[in-house]
Amino acid sequence: MKTAVTIFRSGLLLLMILFTSCTKEGAQGDIGPIGPTGLNGANGVDGTDGTNGEDGVDGNANVTSMTFDVSAVSGTFYDLLSYPLTVDQVENNVVLVYIKAGNDWYQLPNQRILTGNLRIIDISTYMSGSGGQYLFGLEFHRNGTPFALASGDLDTLKLVFIEETSSTSGKSTTNSISQELKDQGVDVSNYFQVMDYFYLEY
Repeated sequence: MKTAVTIFRSGLLLLMILFTSCTKEGAQGDIGPIGPTGLNGANGVDGTDGTNGEDGVDGNANVTSMTFDVSAVSGTFYDLLSYPLTVDQVENNVVLVYIKAGNDWYQLPNQRILTGNLRIIDISTYMSGSGGQYLFGLEFHRNGTPFALASGDLDTLKLVFIEETSSTSGKSTTNSISQELKDQGVDVSNYFQVMDYFYLEY
């Protein structure tokens, strides 16, 4: 009996030793060497520069216009008696004159205009000063002689006033304004190009 107890104790002690040795963690190992530095990433490609925008078109702060219905005009001439021009309008502006006859616009003075009644005429312009005002008018010709229009030959008359100022001398001339428009690709004989350039209504 004593021998059995001794064997039992010995076995129990051995079992405890085995259990303890299996659950105990081992000593922490040394820190490993630092690994090699990774390769640098490739630089990104620079973006393409944007295209420069076009310069904006100048505004029309120094440009005004007057429009008249001339569809009832008849005879060999026509005066703007009800709308005399001021000295400032005439002497401090370049005045462009356009007339619509039929379906087309013409710059005045002009020759070989096809009227709404399908007649070929020439139109000249004039200004006469009196009493601090200017009277603007039209004269109608055919083959060098006065020609009497009939109602419906003409449609619309438009006067465009471009102020003659510049940043250098304070004054500019008709030639310089015409050159400026030409440099911008504007044909002053083309009514629609001039209206578009100065943002004026047709």
